[in-house]
Amino acid sequence: MINKNINKKTFFQFYTNNQFSDLLININKKNLQNLNTFSSQDLGLNFRTEINKNLSVNSYSYYINENYEGRNYNLNFIGISKAKQKRFFTINNVNYYKNKSNITLSTLFDSSTKYFDYGVINSVSNYNNFYLALSHKYKINNNLTLQYGLNHYNTNYNYNEIIPLYFYAISNGSPVINNNEKIKFNYSEIFLYSNYKINNDLGLSGAIRKN
Repeated sequence: MINKNINKKTFFQFYTNNQFSDLLININKKNLQNLNTFSSQDLGLNFRTEINKNLSVNSYSYYINENYEGRNYNLNFIGISKAKQKRFFTINNVNYYKNKSNITLSTLFDSSTKYFDYGVINSVSNYNNFYLALSHKYKINNNLTLQYGLNHYNTNYNYNEIIPLYFYAISNGSPVINNNEKIKFNYSEIFLYSNYKINNDLGLSGAIRKN
């Protein structure tokens, strides 16, 4: 892991990890007889900078690659199952402060691909998600705060699979069907939120949203 201050207003953090199964399997052969191998490699990066006294940017990104192989039992079928997953996501925020206002822009992108192979099953699935949020928070006075903004979601699922026609018939040569499905989901909303502090022990808040 690396922590580095570039200057008084900017820093970044970086880390990486590599996990493998050889040593663990050799030590626990009796308890892990069905496990052939597994591995995991990941890395992350966090970055923050203050452009000026009012404006700051923060970004966090993460990537992971996972693999697994082992003997699997399902009803009357015994076979080798293989699974893999690759995933990347990044979260980014821009904050602007001035006087009694706080404007925030946030984004999220998340993408993953999964692979699975077992008997006649051969599956590849992809997932992509994007999120955008823009909001303005304003402190009207010491007791009253108002916040409003916009949120947007976009999600996509893609499936490319060969799966058994009958859930119990997984062995090679069993009848199969193809599943090629795409699912898309979009969602946007606007919102308004307010909070009023009556005293140190009592407050009143309310919110509305429209999609």
